Amino acid sequence: MLSIIKEIRSGFQQLFPGGRFRYVLIVLSVLAAVISVSELLVMKFFVNIVVQEGDIDRNQFILLGSGMALFFLLTRLSQYYQKTYRVKAFATLFTQGTQLLAVLLFFAIIEPIFALANLFVILIVLTWIGRIFKKHLVVQEKLHMRVDGKRARPQKGATSHDEDDE
Repeated sequence: MLSIIKEIRSGFQQLFPGGRFRYVLIVLSVLAAVISVSELLVMKFFVNIVVQEGDIDRNQFILLGSGMALFFLLTRLSQYYQKTYRVKAFATLFTQGTQLLAVLLFFAIIEPIFALANLFVILIVLTWIGRIFKKHLVVQEKLHMRVDGKRARPQKGATSHDEDDE
C-alpha cells in the first residue's frame, strides 16, 4: 500500500509540478469531497422530514427544510464548478479516493461501527491492489534489465520471434 501512495505522489508531482495546476487539483478534489458529503446530507435531511412527517413541529420542519435546501444548493453549485473547471487527468482515481475518504469520514460521524467495517474492507482491498502493483513493478524492472549489454525489448508479435529462430 505504501508503494501505491509513493507512486501516486510521484505521478502527482510529475503531472502537476507546482503552481496553479496543483492548486486547481487540490480545489477540485475538495469540491469532489464536498459534493459527496452534501449529497449525503441532503438525503439525510429529506429522510428525516419524510420519516417524521406527522410528528415534526413547524420549527424543526423549517430547520430541516432549510438545511436540505442549503446543502442541495451547495451540491449543485459545486457540481457546476467542478464540471466547468475539472482536470481530466485526475478525475477518476484521485477524485474517487477523495470521495471515498469523505464518505468514510461522514460515516464515522454518523455511524462509527459501520465506518470501521468500511475502513477494514478498504484496507483489505488496498492491500490486495498493492500486492498486485508490487508484482507488476518487479516484472517491469526485469524487462528493463540489461542482458548482454543490450536492453530487453518486448516482442512485436509472433512473426518477430519466428524470424529470430531462422
